[in-house]
Amino acid sequence: VLTEVPEMFGAERILMSHCRDEATFEKTVTMVNDFKQYFIAHNQPIYENPSPGNKAGGITTLEEKSLGCTQKAGASQVVDVLRYGERLSTPGLNLLSAPGNDAVATSALAGAGCHMVLFS
Repeated sequence: VLTEVPEMFGAERILMSHCRDEATFEKTVTMVNDFKQYFIAHNQPIYENPSPGNKAGGITTLEEKSLGCTQKAGASQVVDVLRYGERLSTPGLNLLSAPGNDAVATSALAGAGCHMVLFS
């Protein structure tokens, strides 16, 4: 399960190209665009990432950070997109709609039925 949607901004097309079908593709596009619209509606800069800590670690652009996020999915096919609070029902790579906040994203993963959360 891959979450923290704002971490995907800048490399979301990679995940979209791995969607198993048109319906999953559309759900992925909607999930990403909904987060971008939320940022816009609340006057938050979409591309004010990476964080100072990321920059100290050598990441210089949002795209570099996003590539790291999407790379965690490997070459797996995206089989489903879940809204916050939905439970996993399809084996394989699922995208989970949750923000880039560790506490909230971890809660979303637990709520989806994940038994382990690994930060890398």
